[in-house]
Amino acid sequence: MKTTLISLLIVLAGAPAAIVQALPVQVPDFATDPSGPAFTIQPIAPGEGLSNNISSSPTLAYGQTDPVTGTQNTLRMNWQPIDNYEPAQAGWKLVFGEDPDVRNQVLTLSINPPGINNPLGVPAITHMEVVIVDMNLKSCGGWGFNTDQMGFITLGNDPFAAGKAPLMWPAPPPPPIPPPWASLANNVMQTVTINIGNGPVAGSATIAGGPIGQLTGPNYLLAGAGGNLAQAKQLEFYENGNPRGVMAIPANGPPGINNYWDHVSLTPEPASMTLLAVGALGLLRRRR
Repeated sequence: MKTTLISLLIVLAGAPAAIVQALPVQVPDFATDPSGPAFTIQPIAPGEGLSNNISSSPTLAYGQTDPVTGTQNTLRMNWQPIDNYEPAQAGWKLVFGEDPDVRNQVLTLSINPPGINNPLGVPAITHMEVVIVDMNLKSCGGWGFNTDQMGFITLGNDPFAAGKAPLMWPAPPPPPIPPPWASLANNVMQTVTINIGNGPVAGSATIAGGPIGQLTGPNYLLAGAGGNLAQAKQLEFYENGNPRGVMAIPANGPPGINNYWDHVSLTPEPASMTLLAVGALGLLRRRR
């Protein structure tokens, strides 16, 4: 893995620790495919990663207008389930051109999880997940967020995780105490901010936007498989759902299941930026 010039200066300056910066990721919108030398965006194939019950790789379309929020220049992910009456999880991935250190980075993204129920009265979209995978294709763990279609789900309760039985419908009423809930609201573009740190921990994410305001989460954590955050290879973004009968989700999108992504960015957390400044200052003083 390449070491950036800034991190090398920090080492020379005798700073407390060296932070090898992740590759810059700044995608303000998806008017066009932002893929280039730094990273590429690719659909995740059936059976790859956490994708399941999908007939083929999802279709990624750029420059789309979110029919629910009216947000322009979004990335639309559309996928078809093998069984229309069972949830199908699909995803896309942001693959780095080299293997950066993503520790102490802040990941932000905007997503609209459509909240239209299917004829059975169960949610069309159930949850969204973010996973980090290293250069050996081992998971470093991830963060899961439930959509707010059955009321809030309390922190740590993961009814859709592998090996757990889903909740029975209708779901029980939400508990009376609000925090710490972190449910994505129906039909509203939300901004999710994740402090990666040294891996997924409770309270490491916030959700802002929509009628609910700011919430702390995630709802549940995904265990890693020995992956190394210092050698991250790709970020994977998943959403689970099933179509509303034979119609699309949203109804005026293409057939199947659709979601819309507005922006993605990966930046050093404030403490890391302070460390960079201290290291550079130390080097200047040493030279003087």
